[in-house]
Amino acid sequence: MRTKGKVTVLYTYFAAQGDREAATTAAGIDAELAGVVVKGVDPLDELVRLESVLTGRSLEEIRSDPRHGWVVAEFDEGDCVVLSLTDSLTRALASTEPDVLRRTVSNAAGAGGSLSIVADRPALTDFTAALAALARRGVSDGHKLYCRIAP
Repeated sequence: MRTKGKVTVLYTYFAAQGDREAATTAAGIDAELAGVVVKGVDPLDELVRLESVLTGRSLEEIRSDPRHGWVVAEFDEGDCVVLSLTDSLTRALASTEPDVLRRTVSNAAGAGGSLSIVADRPALTDFTAALAALARRGVSDGHKLYCRIAP
């Protein structure tokens, strides 16, 4: 997808039983994948901050987690990648009550909060609610969360 000479990157968050299934699932899709599709919520940046807010883990601890940003698969000469999300983020999203999650994310997105780098607070809150719903379904099915990043 190109818009005015710039590449639009889509982040598709989805659940799969494991790394092999995530790679297979992501390989067999064009633009259609059951999950949460957004522009600009990078799992290596914004989701690290979200995980820190939800779990109390430090940014360094999260970034050193082996599942953080693990490259599960690459396609199209590296233009499309599938990354794993940490199990602690998945559990936190799945176990936090929706109202508590909404308040926590909204407060952290306020001026000076750890999520204040995201300009659109309502969009961040909606995205987080959708990601939490995906995590709840995934955890109940024994799945992990992944992100497919593609133009």
